[in-house]
Amino acid sequence: MRTQFDRRTAGRFAAALGVLTLTVVLCDGYGREGGTALPPADGSCNVVQAQIRYDSGRTLRYCSVSAMFTQLVALEQPGLVRAALVLGADGRWLDARHAVYPYRTGQLSYRQLLDACARATCA
Repeated sequence: MRTQFDRRTAGRFAAALGVLTLTVVLCDGYGREGGTALPPADGSCNVVQAQIRYDSGRTLRYCSVSAMFTQLVALEQPGLVRAALVLGADGRWLDARHAVYPYRTGQLSYRQLLDACARATCA
């Protein structure tokens, strides 16, 4: 019985190690330039329209508000979202939760646009 328990434990450990290794490989490059999970580099975007700030201090910048909302509804995040900001008409950063967004059917609030993006109709 003891041998079976040790084999079972070893099997679980090997499976957990495999998942951890896969996670590290898939997330390697997340947060670095050239990684697929990042918004476009600063040079490919004329004006940054939106940004997400995380608890780790990382800030991701986006060329469009819809790209930011797509990231906000994503299952994986590089940390806890501390702030979502959008560029106002006056050139100042505004809290995204208090802005109103033009949409196909009119104006949407932050929560309504998050819901629309979660249904894959964000663009």
